[in-house]
Amino acid sequence: LLLSIGFVAYRNSTEFIANSAQVLHSREVRGNLHRILSLVEEIETGQRGYIITGEDSFMEPYRQASNKIEERLTHVRTLVVNEPELHPQLDTLASLVRSRVAFAAESIELRRSKGFAAARDLIVSGKGQEEMDQIRTVIAEMRNTERIQLLEHSRKTSALAQSTMTVAQAGSGLAVFIALVIGTAYRWGL
Repeated sequence: LLLSIGFVAYRNSTEFIANSAQVLHSREVRGNLHRILSLVEEIETGQRGYIITGEDSFMEPYRQASNKIEERLTHVRTLVVNEPELHPQLDTLASLVRSRVAFAAESIELRRSKGFAAARDLIVSGKGQEEMDQIRTVIAEMRNTERIQLLEHSRKTSALAQSTMTVAQAGSGLAVFIALVIGTAYRWGL
């Protein structure tokens, strides 16, 4: 009986650790998706700042974010390698992000080579805003998928913690009972 209690406690602890790792994993994926969105927004900020002013100093957010975004996409891809349901969305997201970065580069080059009006006309076309909306939608969908997994793993982790505590309490109670029985039997000389 004590071996059974020990086995159940061990199994619950092992599952608890695995579920806790999944909770952390989901949080990491969600955080990295949020960071991708922030990087795309920084690219957009640098793009617009430069187009409006023509000042190269406004390009710094664009440059920094452009240098980091592919790395972040690759990192998310490695994080979700075992989540095939996210692969098509990640492929779509990567394509949209690359297109948005290319659009920003095109509009910046237009500002440099043909002036404000040409760059403004490209921005007014709405292509950049449409891509940003699509990026936000895909990221929201992916974060929601991870949120659902996060909630499920959190629920399982809580249930396992409760189950482990119940087994530990039952085992402790049983150990005290056995000690009393043995003590009583010894006292009576049985």
